[in-house]
Amino acid sequence: KAKEIFKDLEEKCFFLEDFMQCNWINQWDIILCDQVAEHISDQLQFFEKIKLALTDTGMLFLGVPNFASKDAQLQYNMWGTLGVGEHSILHTLKSIEYILNKIGLKFEYLQDPEKGIMLRCWK
Repeated sequence: KAKEIFKDLEEKCFFLEDFMQCNWINQWDIILCDQVAEHISDQLQFFEKIKLALTDTGMLFLGVPNFASKDAQLQYNMWGTLGVGEHSILHTLKSIEYILNKIGLKFEYLQDPEKGIMLRCWK
């Protein structure tokens, strides 16, 4: 359905299956990944792919829910389930920092993590 809605943005918007099959190197100045990464089962492969696709001055804007936040703990029963097609990982500050450090992306927080993890990342 999303491909139909965004058909006019064909060259500017990519979907996960397209992204993971492309071999972009140093091609994108900005990548926006908001409320997506927690649905990806192979986190390291996904973020490595993003790192390769970014230009040397490129930025990744990354948003994921913070499962360690007080709101998430209180509203856990309202979150989707874990598994295929749902959340593959429930990120915390520690888990997302581990992944970004492991692949060598620098980052800064753009909001209070209690409201969700929102980061600006670069090489």
